[in-house]
Amino acid sequence: MASDSSIAIKLSDTVSEEEDHHTHLLAEEGLEDGSNSASPAGAVSKLRFLILPLMFLLSFVSYLDRTNLAFVADDMQDSLGLNDTVYSLGAGFFFVTYGSMQIPSNRLLTRFGGVSWISFLAVSWGLSTCGMALITGEWSFYLVRATLGFFEAGFFPGTMVYLRSFFATEDFGFAYSVVMSATCLALMTGGPVIAGIEALSTKFVPDFDTWRTCFIVQGGAAAFVGVLLYVFQPRDIQSCKSLTPQEKTLVTRQVNSVKEPPGEPNLREVMSLSTLWYFSIHWLVFSLPYWGFIYWAPKIIDEIEAGSVSSTAVLFLSSIPYTGAVMGNLTIARLAEKYGPSTRFSFVGFAMFLAAFGFFLGAVSSSKTSKLAGLTIAGAGLWGSYGPLWSMISQEASSTTDKGSYMAAVNGIGTIGGFIGPYVVSAFDTRAESFAFFSGCAALSMLILAGAVKDSKSGLGFK
Repeated sequence: MASDSSIAIKLSDTVSEEEDHHTHLLAEEGLEDGSNSASPAGAVSKLRFLILPLMFLLSFVSYLDRTNLAFVADDMQDSLGLNDTVYSLGAGFFFVTYGSMQIPSNRLLTRFGGVSWISFLAVSWGLSTCGMALITGEWSFYLVRATLGFFEAGFFPGTMVYLRSFFATEDFGFAYSVVMSATCLALMTGGPVIAGIEALSTKFVPDFDTWRTCFIVQGGAAAFVGVLLYVFQPRDIQSCKSLTPQEKTLVTRQVNSVKEPPGEPNLREVMSLSTLWYFSIHWLVFSLPYWGFIYWAPKIIDEIEAGSVSSTAVLFLSSIPYTGAVMGNLTIARLAEKYGPSTRFSFVGFAMFLAAFGFFLGAVSSSKTSKLAGLTIAGAGLWGSYGPLWSMISQEASSTTDKGSYMAAVNGIGTIGGFIGPYVVSAFDTRAESFAFFSGCAALSMLILAGAVKDSKSGLGFK
């Protein structure tokens, strides 16, 4: 996960700076006024309409394909005779290849182009998801999950590189946040979507396992969107047919106006930066509760209800914590953007406090309602940290010679936690123990992040 969850990156400090920058570019190009004038706001609006819809849709199906395992786990385990340990390892194997392929995939995107590479990845991970319908036991389960991680690894880092070729720094943050908001929507609606597919499968193909149908339908959707992306998505600014020549010139100047640090991209130098490792370890520790939450939420809710509701009801109840995630994500990201870069670290800290408190509440409470409330609060905190956190990472990466590799490395190293997180839940004797562990992880992650702020070269978190 891109995650792989919602990230709002604010790369300009004030609106006045943004307006001055646009005005300066207009003046240079002679596009200020007149019948042939090009409006910066109008050009950016057109770009958003052209670029973002299919990227949003692909982000949505990506997270459905990545996390649908959580919603069909019980049926699949019963059908194949897989225990919780095998399930946890299979869920985690995704992240072995996902983490290791972040930087290589970023390099291949540079060679083949954003649209072509992302389309190839989408079709490939879609077919891999369909392959989940063919598994017959433990080892085929591990193999297909690893294959899925291999192809999904480059999507979110690649999306960042692709969007940066269309949007200037002051416009990129909103564009990327739109794409990433689809991940919360996918997690919130994943249960109902699965329930709908299972109902249709039972009606029209009653002799076929419903969980297999779910993988086929959702994998096919990803492959289909990948084809649409290849056919219809603009490759570059010049291929945006709805932009006038003046608008193309203006947007090109805006995108190219950011001065890159001097020197050629140097991966070895980037990997030696202390901030990269602080961010990576923070992301790893953060990923333990994050992915443990995603892959076990439906099973935990089923246990909370103790079989008192149907499996379909459990799928719908599973969307409640993700409603909290959406609210936390949007609210904290908006507040962090409103109060500026100097507050980002504080807002990440507040989000991690919510996550720690939510898991703690789930650990100590005996009430069904309180446990579900704890999960919801934890979700708000986990997803609420995304916007300000990745703004900090992006800001620090901009001070290096290889921003793409810096961010891919942080995401790749950090997602090792995605392998460990699901397994941790099954390793503890009780859910209360795993909740307490995740609460501690949320608190520890903030101490690690403080190290990145201390060593920052870009004034992280403070003006």
